[in-house]
Amino acid sequence: MINMKKCICLWILLLGVAIGVSAQNSVVVKGKVLNASNKLPINEVQISSVDAASTVLTNEKGEFSIQVSDPRAILLFKGIGYLEKEEALMGRTTLNVYLLPENTVMYSDDYEGIYGKMKTRNRIGTALAVNQKDLSGALANVDDALSGKIAGLRVVNKGGMPGTGSLVNMRGIRSLVAENTPLIVVDGIPYLPDDGISTVIDGFSRNIFAPVNLKEVESVTLLKGADAAMYGSLGSNGVLLINTQRASDMETKIEFQTVDGVGFMKKRFPVLGAEAFKNYISDVAETKYTDLNELTTDFPFLKDDPNDHYRYLYDNDTKWQDEIYTPAVSSENVLKIKGGDAIATYALSAGFLSNKGVVKNTQQQKYYTRLNSNINITKKLEMSFGVGFNYGKYDLMEQGLVRETNPMIAAMLKSPLLSVYKQDQYRNNLPDYNPVQIFGISNPVAVVNDVDAESRAYDVLVNLGLKYQLTSFISLDVLGGLYYNYTKEKIFIPGKTSGAIAPLQNGLAQNTVRGGTGEGLSFYVKATGVYSRMFNNLHEVSAKLGYQLMSTRRELDCSGGINTSSDFYHTLGDASEGRNITGYIDQTRWINTFLNLNYGFNQQYYAGVTVGLDASSVYGKNSGRAFWLPAVQLAWKAKNASFLRDCDFIGNLVFRGEYGMNGNSRYSYKYSRYYYESVALRDAAAVVRGGLPNLQMKPEKNITANVGADLAFWGNRVNLSVDFYQETTKDMVLNKKMAPVYGFTTMYDNAGELQTRGVEAAFSWTLMDKSSFRWIVGGNIAAYTSEVKSLGGAKSRLVEVMDDVQLNSRVGSAPNVFWGYQVDRVIASKAEAGRLGLKNAGGSLFGAGDIAFQDQNGDKTINEKDMVELGNPAPDFYGGFYTQLEYKGFGLSANFTYSYGNEIYNGLRREMESMSDFGNQSQTALRRWTSDGQVTDIPKAIYGDPMGNSRFSSRWIEDGSFLKLKELTLSYTTGGKVLFFNNLKVFVTGENLLTWTKYKGMDPEFGYTYAPEYAGMDMGLTPLSKNVKVGLILNF
Repeated sequence: MINMKKCICLWILLLGVAIGVSAQNSVVVKGKVLNASNKLPINEVQISSVDAASTVLTNEKGEFSIQVSDPRAILLFKGIGYLEKEEALMGRTTLNVYLLPENTVMYSDDYEGIYGKMKTRNRIGTALAVNQKDLSGALANVDDALSGKIAGLRVVNKGGMPGTGSLVNMRGIRSLVAENTPLIVVDGIPYLPDDGISTVIDGFSRNIFAPVNLKEVESVTLLKGADAAMYGSLGSNGVLLINTQRASDMETKIEFQTVDGVGFMKKRFPVLGAEAFKNYISDVAETKYTDLNELTTDFPFLKDDPNDHYRYLYDNDTKWQDEIYTPAVSSENVLKIKGGDAIATYALSAGFLSNKGVVKNTQQQKYYTRLNSNINITKKLEMSFGVGFNYGKYDLMEQGLVRETNPMIAAMLKSPLLSVYKQDQYRNNLPDYNPVQIFGISNPVAVVNDVDAESRAYDVLVNLGLKYQLTSFISLDVLGGLYYNYTKEKIFIPGKTSGAIAPLQNGLAQNTVRGGTGEGLSFYVKATGVYSRMFNNLHEVSAKLGYQLMSTRRELDCSGGINTSSDFYHTLGDASEGRNITGYIDQTRWINTFLNLNYGFNQQYYAGVTVGLDASSVYGKNSGRAFWLPAVQLAWKAKNASFLRDCDFIGNLVFRGEYGMNGNSRYSYKYSRYYYESVALRDAAAVVRGGLPNLQMKPEKNITANVGADLAFWGNRVNLSVDFYQETTKDMVLNKKMAPVYGFTTMYDNAGELQTRGVEAAFSWTLMDKSSFRWIVGGNIAAYTSEVKSLGGAKSRLVEVMDDVQLNSRVGSAPNVFWGYQVDRVIASKAEAGRLGLKNAGGSLFGAGDIAFQDQNGDKTINEKDMVELGNPAPDFYGGFYTQLEYKGFGLSANFTYSYGNEIYNGLRREMESMSDFGNQSQTALRRWTSDGQVTDIPKAIYGDPMGNSRFSSRWIEDGSFLKLKELTLSYTTGGKVLFFNNLKVFVTGENLLTWTKYKGMDPEFGYTYAPEYAGMDMGLTPLSKNVKVGLILNF
């Protein structure tokens, strides 16, 4: 009994000692919580810590006092209307804490990273995010909303045809052959959309973001370099992680959005009027006709006889461009419902978009819906689920330099002397269109009214995930999903009955019918295990082991034919000749296993390592199939160093560095295996072997080195981020020439090397935040230079694309530069022509009125040996900037995008200034050479252009630099309830209102396809319209 009493006394004594020791280690921390924008104190901010016995609140002066058991404790600050913030004490007993308002412009508190949602202030890489509040509610497409928002991400709208979308590229191109577009991941599920140009409707390529609707998006994160390592050889071009909206709490919320607007196309390409056109026809026709009677018979208006009975047929001055454009009405309506309980939450949305094009009879109609849900099956097991469906219908017109079927080109070339419809002698319109006639140009009104071009697309995105919290620091995740796409396209081009549309195929196709279907299906599965733990508030350790698999199959089947019995028969079965069938089946599999390890010490020093083992079926069977892809990241959070942690002026200072190797397997499977393809014959088709496989094909290796810094000062009123990088693509895929004995002229090989160096910077500055007024400015800039290091032994790689444009990639120079003839001047006189003595490749002398091209080698013959670099379509620098003012509930914001130093091939101007046929011309033809001794910059008009004055040359290369007011928005948001609405927002937005540029084309912002070799080539796409929209957002 005595021993028992002694034991109890001893236990009480030891307990008292332990409590005493604990009391001695506990500290009282005092401080103030301030608004980061205006340094005003914040009341009722909640401060908590796992090392604190209780939670405390700030007083009216923003002051707080809290007792913690560890001097290295981490405090969590939560305030209504402010972003949460963690602050490490690191031995401090007094501190000032600055909280950012939730509505801080162009700032996202978290981003989607390798461990899911991660805090932006703790990033050690280059990831950047844009969340819902910074994605314009007036826009309908994700790509439009990202334009100019993220440093290094170049978003170039491809044109004004509904449904075409934008080119999206990060840090320039990494490959001359393989894919250069970032990987798109929606709610954790990657999908690989078909980004090829339509084989049915010329000039159309569907928006790669079409399966995702902007009104459903919660955030978009761009991963670069080592941050994208988890996605292996799919993510070397960067990864765009799109998270759709989910319920954040259990409260039932209903939101309705409506946006209505109208678009205008006021700009017109300057063409010749009626009298000037007559003079031009007289000049050019005289170079073709030797018989004056034949000339006046074909062109009776040249007789200029006021008594001519048929004078009325040509006595017009039709503004053809006005005939094809129309105001474009748009409307989008979306209903969202969120809610749930302690077991499950849900977010349901449904919407309809109708967007007419500025070209008559073009439009996009889109129906979409999405359901996201989270279910707590047990306390440790959670299930997430999401399904989205889209149906899009597109009424289109063909684009590109196709004068027969592109109404924009036809409207520029069509003779102004002709009327839209046939007329009687009293100038009354008759029912039929005016036909093609001797000018050889389609009636553009007939094109927009009678050409039937349609694309329909169905998209389904599904994801299902399970997360099991094994312990407080170990979790297991399984995620699976699929993406399904079905596309059906058709076009019928009439002309046989009416004669108003010029025949295709060199006059053989009096009418044309084409059709095609595409179907894609991909499955994705990922299983991961995560370990994350903090030791003694000093050591942070996290690890993630993952396995992922993706299987993709896409099939395309197309057919076409010409000359149905009449324009009333539109099906392929009615085609009497020229039937052909083309298509492909592309099936790939990708497997990746990765391990990520992160370590942080004392809230200052951080290191991360990712190692992946990557395999793809596109690699050759003798390549080894699987490849190691390592990456390492280092960071120093200097703000937490002893000499800066108490400095209120500096709110954040982080130095970052990374080095890693990623792969690129996003190239065609055809390079590494045998395949067969359909070859069109005149009245049939045959199947032949399509290429010579390289069984050693492996991934391109993209090696990235990056150093950067993040800085915030003046209480986070000013934020600055800068990155310097070098990216080297080794084993770059190239097509090399083969001896004819192999039966094929080329084979693909990992033979090249390309290096890019650049810098990116972004900033934001709260200029003023007083009382109810706030003014914020910000922006970003990116600049890079690329250099071809190796072409597998060759010195250059010359590629001819459409319209005789040649692109050259030379060792030591930038890739894909324009390559052609340098214009010196227009030869003013016969005497000057004699002195120059220049000949073309056929031996004919250049005469007065011809262009004198620079004779680079001095041999007096202008041929391919005189071709030089003409310009680079890549910009010197690009980016965006913004400003936003807020007063009480009113807001005024402006977003600008810009590009500088990029060269453009103006194919549209070349089409309109060749002066070699009977189509109308640009007004520059008024300056054409017409007499000996005339000094001008425009050559003479001559039928057929025998001397090649309009050949691809510096004459058509222009400065494509621009500054564009992308968005201007005036809005009003209520501060509380209005009637039975919790709040409402009304806004007016203008899009593409102003463009400052020297470019002579319709718009310096365009893109013919997603392929990098077509960058900077203006091939007659529908330009962007100016839009004005009114929107209303109601919350119930």
